[in-house]
Amino acid sequence: MNKRKIIAIIVAVLAFCSLAFMCYMIITEGSRRRAIERKLQTIPNFVFYQLCGTPFTRDCLIGQQPTLLIYYSTNCDFCIHKTRNIAEHLSEFKDKQLLFISLESVEVIQAFAENKGLLHQPNILFLQDKNRIFPDQFRVRSVPHSLVYDKNGDLVTRFSGQVLARTIIRAMQE
Repeated sequence: MNKRKIIAIIVAVLAFCSLAFMCYMIITEGSRRRAIERKLQTIPNFVFYQLCGTPFTRDCLIGQQPTLLIYYSTNCDFCIHKTRNIAEHLSEFKDKQLLFISLESVEVIQAFAENKGLLHQPNILFLQDKNRIFPDQFRVRSVPHSLVYDKNGDLVTRFSGQVLARTIIRAMQE
């Protein structure tokens, strides 16, 4: 065989292998996403940490209360506005659990919570994601991101980006 035919065959084989690999990756990524979505239909197991360092898991949640998980960053303007809006409607969240979860240090989280007047609210917890599991486990790519679960722990809806407290409250009442 001449060199051109050999090169053409090698290129064709490499192209086929590349295409097959890309198809495999697309299929497995789709399967992984569907598995995560199935797991998120109820509050999945997790371990986050309270500001005092104590682990907080799904078993620590108050039963029979709607739960709002808020993934946020203290230097995100949308997160700041969302938190401020929740603080303005605090009385409407009184029979609901709110978990604010951040990757940041305990000191930064605590200062943020104090600044927003939410640190000592009985139904609100600020948690640290030391192990950085929230983005992958809850399929989140940006902040703020919220997941609303009903009193049975079933997913009602999720919000990506800024959303008004009234919209969250309506979702938690359904």
